[in-house]
Amino acid sequence: MTKINIIALGGLDEKTKGMYILDIDSKIYIFDAGVYEPLNDEFGIQHYIPNITYLEQNRDKIKGIFLSSANILKIGAISQIVKLVPKIAIFGSQSTIDSLPIFFGEKTNSWNTKVLSPNQAINLGNKVKPIPLTGAIPGTFGYSIETPDGNIVYMVDYIFDTIDEYKNDPISEHEALTNGRNLVFLSDSLNSGILSSISPKFRITEKISGIINEPKRILVAIYEDEIINVIETINLAIGAKKQVFFTDKRLFNLILMLMKRGEILTYSIKMFDGYKKDKATSSIIIISGTRTNLYQKILVYIEETNNIKFKIEKTDIFVLAAPPQAGNEHVYANITNNIFRINPELIKFSVDEKLSIHPSQFDIKNYIKLIKPLYFMPIQGYYKELIKAKNVALMAGIPSENILIIDNGEVLELNNRKNNGVVRKIKDVGSTIIEEVTDSGIATEVVENRMALAKDGLCTIGMIYDPKTLKPISNFDIQMRGVIFVNNQDQLMSRIEELVLLILERNKSDFKLNKVESQIRKELAKLLRAQIKKVPMIVLKIQPYQI
Repeated sequence: MTKINIIALGGLDEKTKGMYILDIDSKIYIFDAGVYEPLNDEFGIQHYIPNITYLEQNRDKIKGIFLSSANILKIGAISQIVKLVPKIAIFGSQSTIDSLPIFFGEKTNSWNTKVLSPNQAINLGNKVKPIPLTGAIPGTFGYSIETPDGNIVYMVDYIFDTIDEYKNDPISEHEALTNGRNLVFLSDSLNSGILSSISPKFRITEKISGIINEPKRILVAIYEDEIINVIETINLAIGAKKQVFFTDKRLFNLILMLMKRGEILTYSIKMFDGYKKDKATSSIIIISGTRTNLYQKILVYIEETNNIKFKIEKTDIFVLAAPPQAGNEHVYANITNNIFRINPELIKFSVDEKLSIHPSQFDIKNYIKLIKPLYFMPIQGYYKELIKAKNVALMAGIPSENILIIDNGEVLELNNRKNNGVVRKIKDVGSTIIEEVTDSGIATEVVENRMALAKDGLCTIGMIYDPKTLKPISNFDIQMRGVIFVNNQDQLMSRIEELVLLILERNKSDFKLNKVESQIRKELAKLLRAQIKKVPMIVLKIQPYQI
């Protein structure tokens, strides 16, 4: 008799922050370690990860954590988990494991990482077999976990299709999924409201192929987790014999790694500083970032006063292949409005024209027919999408009572193939707040203090600086909300800018951003108290320009 508990610490009724737990006879298997980046300022919060107290309390039962892809949205909580469980085994494809130093730096040298080969099982008390999937990033894996009552299949960020640009065909290797009994299918549901196949709407080639041979500089803005669009752009550049430059070092290193591994075509690509040296005009520049900061980076290139010797020009072709996310439509509107003022040729994709790689009804239905599970559990999606995925499963022949929908923290029990339903809820569930994916968490009382300070209004300061000179390369963005000005507002804004620049200069010999921000908050509070008789909440977005 096998006792199986299925738990989500994150990823149910939310788009990201996914982390799913299988407890099989007191052996814990973790799938993904996601992070959520707020699209808007939420009291200065940078990232949320799932509350991992449950893992800390059960660390002796953990057999390993299994990563689906080299996507920061899937692996962003890894650093915090390793702090709690230093020797935890981290499994993934070769590409995913090779990406960890790119995202987390040298600290990964001491991590207990294990490379898995497609369809080759590893025995950790239960056999776990990686399933190669077609995802936005080469090397995407799902997993099948063997139990006496049948296999549990976990799949996210996939489609039922092949991608010609990749050097493998995952669909041809899925025969193993049909063998034996499959107990539960845990499936991504983010695109479950879409009826037909996602392909070709995840692509950008068709819309930009007509301009690729233009003797102009082409700027392409892409979300960094949509690697397939970067690969498409590089392949077009190969055909047009154009140079390709990257503004973001992390994405540049990720693409280089995929090329060296033979996952994608090899081509000579360069970093942005190479562009400045070459002064190439007939070239492609890939501007990338996360779903939170990409638009902020674009704004830097729009500003006339930036000091990075590169801005969007009227003679450029600008491809905005990153449609707005729910919550940042106003930022998108501001960017497109400013681009229209410069008036380059603009090619943009709407939310209907450009989809992310997640399974549609077509994809979910095909995998249900292939896997033939006894139970189906939709994951990674808002509640409305979980319900739409449920309807797909009903149409595919899964009985309603065998479709499992739970909330984060609820423990669903399967015993001897019987569904006992939700038997309890974990006490410590929700989110942990972190400044960066490599930093420690912020205590709840800190956030409460920030909220309390907000009663006196809000002061936000945004600026991007050159990490070598510590000089600003963008205008200051200073905003006051809920603040009544006693004296001249413009004069106060100038004094705030002078204060920030003075503190940057003062720390030039031993620069640590956290220390600098602490000094800015402290001295700015004194300045504001003297000027407006209140201390508003201070939110800083002072960031180095990253290439």
